[in-house]
Amino acid sequence: IQLLKRHRDLMFKDDENRPISIIITTLAARSYANESNIYDALVGILDRMPNYIETKEINGKQVKWVVNPVNPLENFADKWEYEQQKEKNFYKWLAQAKKDILEAINEIGLDKIAERLKAPFGERAVNEAMNRFGNSLRETRESGKLFMASGTGMLGNEGKTKVQNHTFYGSKE
Repeated sequence: IQLLKRHRDLMFKDDENRPISIIITTLAARSYANESNIYDALVGILDRMPNYIETKEINGKQVKWVVNPVNPLENFADKWEYEQQKEKNFYKWLAQAKKDILEAINEIGLDKIAERLKAPFGERAVNEAMNRFGNSLRETRESGKLFMASGTGMLGNEGKTKVQNHTFYGSKE
């Protein structure tokens, strides 16, 4: 949810018609399906968010409805009816977030993924995340718990091939 809201913040800056946090939070929470990694979770959430936007007929009008999970009579998207730019900006943000994430993941190499993520999420945030990821990967490798999955080549704590420690100068110590 923080990543999605960060993306929204950078995309819309101070635009008063940007998607509101409660709509992003509610739709993301309802769309989460216990995915095992952040990529699958983000893509799944963004794909499923529209499924939780209802259309209700109220006083003969079709109204978009994002239900408050605590109070089903409250519509978090109540302003969309008379401030249509808010609804348009939500869907514009949703499409852009999907595009940005899919384009980044389709890059080959962490350096290229990081470069692709800097514009939508911010250079400092991406650099910090990549540094933490690199340090975590190094620590996992050094502790003997880093493996490569056969078939995909993905690195993690599961797989068949153990990633050996290295010293970058030829010694196998």
